[in-house]
Amino acid sequence: SKIIQLQATDNFRSIETEYFFEKASEKPYWFYFDIKNSLEEVVWIRLGRVNIFFFEIYLPDSDGIYRKSLESGIRSEDPEAYLVNSLYTIPLKLKPSEEVKRVYFKAIGEFPISFSFFIGTLEEIINSRKMNNSIFAWMYIGVVFSLVIYNFFISYQLKSYSHLLYVLFLAYSSLTLPFVLNHPLSNHIFFWDYFFVWFNPVFLLISVFSIVFIQEKEFLFLKNLLLFLSLFVGFGIPLGIYGFGLEINESFRITEYAVELLLIVLILYAGLSAYNGNRYSLYFVIGWGILFISIVLYLYSLHGIFESRQDILLVFTVSFEMVIFALLLSQKVHAIQKDNLDLIHSQNRTLDEEMKLRTQELELSNRILRERNQELNEANLELNEKRKELSELNTNKDRLFSILGHDLRSPIGSLSNIMELLEMQELSSEKFIEYSRRLKSSIKNTFEFLETLLHWSHSQMQGIQINPQEVNVQEKIENVLRILDESFLVKNIKVRRYFQKEIFLRVDPDHFDLILRNLISNSIKFSNPGDWIDITLNEVDGSVEISIIDYGVGMDEETLELIVDQKAIQSKKGTEGEKGLGIGLSLVMDFTRLNNASLQVESVQNQGTKFTLKFRALKKQNSLNL
Repeated sequence: SKIIQLQATDNFRSIETEYFFEKASEKPYWFYFDIKNSLEEVVWIRLGRVNIFFFEIYLPDSDGIYRKSLESGIRSEDPEAYLVNSLYTIPLKLKPSEEVKRVYFKAIGEFPISFSFFIGTLEEIINSRKMNNSIFAWMYIGVVFSLVIYNFFISYQLKSYSHLLYVLFLAYSSLTLPFVLNHPLSNHIFFWDYFFVWFNPVFLLISVFSIVFIQEKEFLFLKNLLLFLSLFVGFGIPLGIYGFGLEINESFRITEYAVELLLIVLILYAGLSAYNGNRYSLYFVIGWGILFISIVLYLYSLHGIFESRQDILLVFTVSFEMVIFALLLSQKVHAIQKDNLDLIHSQNRTLDEEMKLRTQELELSNRILRERNQELNEANLELNEKRKELSELNTNKDRLFSILGHDLRSPIGSLSNIMELLEMQELSSEKFIEYSRRLKSSIKNTFEFLETLLHWSHSQMQGIQINPQEVNVQEKIENVLRILDESFLVKNIKVRRYFQKEIFLRVDPDHFDLILRNLISNSIKFSNPGDWIDITLNEVDGSVEISIIDYGVGMDEETLELIVDQKAIQSKKGTEGEKGLGIGLSLVMDFTRLNNASLQVESVQNQGTKFTLKFRALKKQNSLNL
């Protein structure tokens, strides 16, 4: 036949040799099915791996005589009898016929027998091996593969050992579970036919993953018990079978009890951890609880407690457990990301606060520095002012000593000469009177110099002290005019008085005398012989104004600005060569300010000068008509 090709038939081997082996049960299981071969070919039957040790096939034309017993080759020591993982195909030798025929099976296996078979041509059987009953395995592996890829990158990103263990668990279980459930997808990749031996390391991986992930510091006894049971199930039982020849029934029963106990301890460990406040442990309780139920149902189905095996349920529950753990890891990743974001925000807030604090400190330091710089600048300005004042004082001192050396010595020398002439009787009475008149004027000017000098030196060395008293302004002016009467006569200067009424002020009397004397003397000094000097006294808007007006040489703008700015000026000679100290106006400014008054100066060169004093008036004044 064209269908039966060497390439196809070489993949299968029919068993003709009888082998004897200890069965799990002496009770045979009988099956039958009705078949009508409408094909033009001989039909074949494919049996899935169902742990059958012994079976017999009774064909309709055998007259009750079964064909030679066939043994599957499970754990057989004869290599010729070994079928690849008990997946085999044998011909039924049913020729094409329209008659329905019944075929009987008699089988003995290590578990309650529940197996799948497929009847058809050899080509159909070959194709069925690729597709039959594998859809769930493919779905399972597809889900697992997606989870493996996702969690592998997560574990690589986070450097997480728990994610790496979960990836190993997913990868290994994706290979072993289809094999355990007798799916053709993975039946041919395992050399050892003890299906539970291959699946046992899954429990080791899941236990270690759980312990690493939960990180519970308490319940050390349960943690150690978990490690012991997982190592026993994952390594102890396979080594016992392989190294010590444990029987399959004994090893399977031990595996059942150990796995059930392991899952119970896992659920208890996770439950206590969840009760202790670990929110992730609840996921483990759900996942392990469902897995425990499905494994118990699967094992009970193998023992015949349930009529059908729970293969699909086991696939779904294991897949569900994987999804639960994937959600758990996603929650943890989300929590880690949230913690990282919170940490970043906290660090940013801390950094902002530190920056604000640092900025405030810098601003405070800058403000202090600016204040210090301002103080330093003010100190420098004050120092410069003091230096300038000191320079002016030194200049004034030199000028004073020069004046003292000349102007004070001159009258004293003249007086000494007159005394010598008198002593020698060489001076006539007429000459004596003439010299005496000149000497009197010189001594008077010298006295005024000395008085001004004393006031100035007192103000510079000890400070000016004020002793305010109520004074009559008109009387003070008249007294000063009497003192300066000789100066008026020498230059033939006349005074015009403009007094509206009797006015009183509260000032320091000595200061007031010095102010008036200096201003009137200054007007006399720079007036031409025969000129007039006007003195006015008025009360305007609560102020008392005293004006001294001359019509002499006046002042240029530069000298006027120096006086207005209260700066020292060089003393100039009067219209008749009168000398001065150059400090009179400075004293006037100081004394005016100390007595809460002000001085205004108006001057036009070659036209005259006007000095105006403004004092605060007393509340009550008496009228005086002149």
